[in-house]
Amino acid sequence: MRNEDPELAELRSRETRDPDPNEVAVTLRETSGYNGISMNREWSGNYDKANYDARSDELAGGSANGTGSISGVIAHEYGHVVENHLRATGQFDEIAIEVQQTFDLGPLLVSSEVSAYARKSEQELFAEAFAEYQMMDHPRPFAERIGKLVDEKFNG
Repeated sequence: MRNEDPELAELRSRETRDPDPNEVAVTLRETSGYNGISMNREWSGNYDKANYDARSDELAGGSANGTGSISGVIAHEYGHVVENHLRATGQFDEIAIEVQQTFDLGPLLVSSEVSAYARKSEQELFAEAFAEYQMMDHPRPFAERIGKLVDEKFNG
C-alpha cells in the first residue's frame, strides 16, 4: 500500500463529505474544514426534482425572483462566498449597512422586496439579493443596489 500525502488525503476526505441531508444546498465555512458549495444526495442525484423544488419555492415567495432553478440556488450559495470574501478583505462595511437597514424594516417588507427566506438573517438577505441580481435581467430595487455595490468592490 502506498503512502498518500496527508494534505491530499485531507482534500480527498473533504470531497466525499456529504452535507446535512436536511439541507438543500449549503455553504460550508472554513471552520468546518471545507470551504465551498455542495448539495445533498437527494438533489445532486435528481436534477429534475431539484429544479422542480427550487421553482416551487420561488413561486411560493420562499426564494428571490429568478432563483427557482439549480443555477439560482448556486447563485444564492455563491452569494455567501462573496460575502465571506468581502468581509475578510474589509470591503463589506458599506454593503452591511444597506443590508442591516433593509433587514431592520421588518419581515413583511423583506418578504415583499426579496423573499420569505431572506427574513431568516442578514446573511440570507444578502445572498438572496445577490442571487436575484445575478439571475434577473431587471432585479428589484434592493437586489439592484446590492448587486451594484458588489460590482463596485470587484471592479474597483
